[in-house]
Amino acid sequence: MMNKIFIITQIFALIILAFIYIFSPYFNLVYGILIAEVFTISIGFIYYLLIRILELFIKIEVIFFSRVIKIIIFIISFFSGIIISEYFMSNILAFNLFPSYKYLFVISIIILFFFVFFNIIIYIKLNNEIRKNERLKNEKLKAELNALRSKLNPHFLFNTLNTLLEISQESPECVEKIIINLSDIYRKILYTSSNDMISLEEELELIKKYLEIEKIRLGKRLDYEFNIDNNLLNYRIPPLILEPLVENSVIHGISKKKDGGKITISFYKKNNEIIFEISDEGIGKIEDLNFGFGLSSIKNRLDLIFNNSELIFKQNIPSGIKAEIIIRG
Repeated sequence: MMNKIFIITQIFALIILAFIYIFSPYFNLVYGILIAEVFTISIGFIYYLLIRILELFIKIEVIFFSRVIKIIIFIISFFSGIIISEYFMSNILAFNLFPSYKYLFVISIIILFFFVFFNIIIYIKLNNEIRKNERLKNEKLKAELNALRSKLNPHFLFNTLNTLLEISQESPECVEKIIINLSDIYRKILYTSSNDMISLEEELELIKKYLEIEKIRLGKRLDYEFNIDNNLLNYRIPPLILEPLVENSVIHGISKKKDGGKITISFYKKNNEIIFEISDEGIGKIEDLNFGFGLSSIKNRLDLIFNNSELIFKQNIPSGIKAEIIIRG
């Protein structure tokens, strides 16, 4: 910064020297250089010193405030340079220029100093209020997410217990395997329940365990496929944001279809978008889609966590529903 200011002051000094040469009838090259250098170096040094002091005690993050204060500091430096130059010329070079304006410049500098001071005080108070509001907003966000999570976990358990009850009546021999898978699922849910975000890989493990349970129940009527970009496995998402979509496809799409069908789960990146797709070949139709708690919670949490996201449902071809979560940026 100092080097930049020095270069600017030297260019400014040449301009001042040119003005002295043009407008002074008693031009003296040595005096002209001295006056130009004293004036411009005084401005540059005072400006640099005040900016460094300001940066040492307070960091102004708002660009508008920063520019206003820098402009005022430059004006202070400019007036200070005039006073220093006037003193130099009067007492060293025996020139007596604009003595009547000297006190006006001093008063102006004092006023401007107070103006800068009050601007900084206003900025500090405003910044504190902004940070306070952001903190309250974050606390509200966490409370809303915790409320959603506290409702979501029992919702998932009830659905899985219904599946367990159905299988226990039809295939009692499979109950043990289902209970083991269910135990693994809830171990993962309890492990991740305190986290606002988990990796995509962790969510995938949960989905696979759930599909294994449903595969036992539906047998050959359920088929599933994963198309995953491995580069996204560490991508952070809210827990249980994708599983309800898979669950919805199984319960409302595949299980109600006589011949069953296939669920395709795809995660990929396209330009600056992360896209999660869950499509099924079930009997679901867009016009019959019911936004129960599971689907509503996905939309609510996406809106709370991501600035630019979207949950879209489309009619799948040849049959069923395709759900897409798109996260931009």
